[in-house]
Amino acid sequence: KVILFLFSIAIYGLIKSDKEYDKIVDVERKEGEERGIIKTAKNLLQLNIAIEDVSKATGLSIQELKNLE
Repeated sequence: KVILFLFSIAIYGLIKSDKEYDKIVDVERKEGEERGIIKTAKNLLQLNIAIEDVSKATGLSIQELKNLE
């Protein structure tokens, strides 16, 4: 998180507008959320939680979860 934040600050001077900067930060935030969801799904699967329940909890499809195993 810190590295991405510092990277964002470093490139801020190269960006033409605040709107463009906000878009980049939003993309980084979404990618971080996706990584968090995947990490949570993996942890739940390791706890032997039913794959259907993990799917409901994370919003990932059964196939996406099977690909994580």
